[in-house]
Amino acid sequence: MIAFGGMDLIGYWFTHGVPSASQHLEAWCSLAQYSSNSTLLFWVPNHALPAWLGMVLILRLWRQPDLARIAPLMAAAIPLWSPLAAIGLAPFYLAGLDWRRDFRALFAIRTGLPFAAMATIVARYITLDAHSIPGGWAFIGRPLGEYVAQYLSFCVIEFGVVAWVLQRLKAYDLVLRLAVAVLLLLPLYRFGGANDLAMRSSIPALTVLALAAVRPLADARHSAWRHVLILVLAIGAAGAVHEPIRAFERPRWEATGMTLPQSTEPNSADPFPPLPPHYVANLNQPGLAAMLREPTMVKPDAAASAVRRP
Repeated sequence: MIAFGGMDLIGYWFTHGVPSASQHLEAWCSLAQYSSNSTLLFWVPNHALPAWLGMVLILRLWRQPDLARIAPLMAAAIPLWSPLAAIGLAPFYLAGLDWRRDFRALFAIRTGLPFAAMATIVARYITLDAHSIPGGWAFIGRPLGEYVAQYLSFCVIEFGVVAWVLQRLKAYDLVLRLAVAVLLLLPLYRFGGANDLAMRSSIPALTVLALAAVRPLADARHSAWRHVLILVLAIGAAGAVHEPIRAFERPRWEATGMTLPQSTEPNSADPFPPLPPHYVANLNQPGLAAMLREPTMVKPDAAASAVRRP
């Protein structure tokens, strides 16, 4: 599971040549990125953990009443942790619920109402300045033929081959079909400077793909397609191993001495700030000021200051 990933090694090889051991392979296609599990662990666990935990809960409670009971809590909590992971989980939540039987439990006052206020505040928080984040249909503004070629090559290399092999191994069910559909749809739309929507909302669907490969691998029968699956996963693992190497080889970021807003604002001295500007939202917005307290300077504790004096 840790080494699961797409065949980025092949994609990078065809587009950029032979990579170095610490090369970030997943940026081989300008259209989108689907991250390997090692990338998620080393660089964005804040997105990976809610996606993995949420997906495991959905699969464990699939079409059971308990899924409807915890759905309001998950719908309010996961977006605060990672809104993009929540978007990727939403189709599986909707499909995993038994709507005819559990509709009342889903919207019951005792289980649903306590999280309504929390969900409202979270929704207001995560949509701050959302209009300032670049987004739009990925096929607009570029030649259609170029987009189709990139889209097809991306889908084949990132998940298409392993999905096809799993189909030959008769590993498909409703959850896996839904995961493949989500992975096909995400590259159609861009959101964020590096298409963060595709990178992070794909985590739940890729988790389903990784879990679907476990049973065929553990099957004692020596099917030819099982050996093909082993080869495909090995190529993905060879690409995924680059991320730990990159994490250990790259130097640690130095302290800039700037506040978070300062580090995201371009200026004449440095038109390219250390952090992307969409990491910080403008808090001076209607209805938000009433929810916040006026900032005050932090005063050092008198007793602690006295202890430090020589």
